[in-house]
Amino acid sequence: MINPTYRYVERALADNGLIELRHQAGKKWTAGLFDNAESLLAVARGRHQIGNLFTSLNRPSPRVADNRMGSSPLGNDDIQWITRLLFDFDPSRPKGCSSTKDELHHAQHSATELFSSLRAMGWPDPLVTISGNGAHLLYRCHLPNTDDVREQLTAVYTGLRQDCTTDKVDFDRTVRNPGRICALYGAVKRKGVNTPDRPHRRSRIVTWPRDWKQVQRQSFDGLADFYAAKQKPVTSGYKAVVPVGRRVDGSGDYTTLDVVAWFTANGLYEHHITDIIHAVKCPWEGEHTETHRNDTVVYANGDGTWPGFHCKHSHCGGRTIQDVMNLLGDADTFCALSWERKP
Repeated sequence: MINPTYRYVERALADNGLIELRHQAGKKWTAGLFDNAESLLAVARGRHQIGNLFTSLNRPSPRVADNRMGSSPLGNDDIQWITRLLFDFDPSRPKGCSSTKDELHHAQHSATELFSSLRAMGWPDPLVTISGNGAHLLYRCHLPNTDDVREQLTAVYTGLRQDCTTDKVDFDRTVRNPGRICALYGAVKRKGVNTPDRPHRRSRIVTWPRDWKQVQRQSFDGLADFYAAKQKPVTSGYKAVVPVGRRVDGSGDYTTLDVVAWFTANGLYEHHITDIIHAVKCPWEGEHTETHRNDTVVYANGDGTWPGFHCKHSHCGGRTIQDVMNLLGDADTFCALSWERKP
């Protein structure tokens, strides 16, 4: 392992007390707890020729580190403090394979955009890395692993996924869990067949911030509050779960609204991005000064919720799916069910 890896492990030990090293070789996973950088890297060197190596991100409750493999993996409830916020940009590509050079470039570009946005909001600079196939921004923090903080993380990662996901790059909201593992930077990431176009790459640290400061709690709370306000559902007295905003006076159960068929019928559907996200034309496009690909998207409904609507243009700030319903006036026609009051 190269020196930046040692530096990374030492910093993780300083913040977390100990680190879990996890090795994946085919379907076999092994784990070990370490509180010594030299011991961890010695084990990693002995295993780095096969499979993939990962480390834990956050600080567990006090426990003994044996500095060898053979421990049980850390779970979400084993974590006492969340010390890292991992923002993971994964390029869209066929499943089970490494990314191409261009796909990796798209991921890095998306990460750079979020880096700039958060810096403008007063966030300190993160560690910038390549996971092997995508791009990571890794922020230092110090958040207790409580139910309240987990709810905040859900709001932040769900909101960032909505804002950062494009047809070329997916923002991974699943990496918010406290027990998350992350690539051991410096080790090779192996996914699929190693080919010239889709090679196995070494994960690496691209940029160390001059002073890797922690995100202040108020900065994290501010971002969480912003996204929670956009996402928080309220109970309307109906069967449907209704997003925040004024009520729509309609007869449809909007948890069953076929948002793709609805936008298509109104001449606003553009193209599929993922099974959940679809690019559409903004109904208020005439108010935009300029329009770019995927500026406006809708999110298919699921888990008993309404579909979502998001337009990046400032003119549409705060507009939601309810505003679209009120503008178009025909959403009921595309609902599979009518709403009914709770018994």
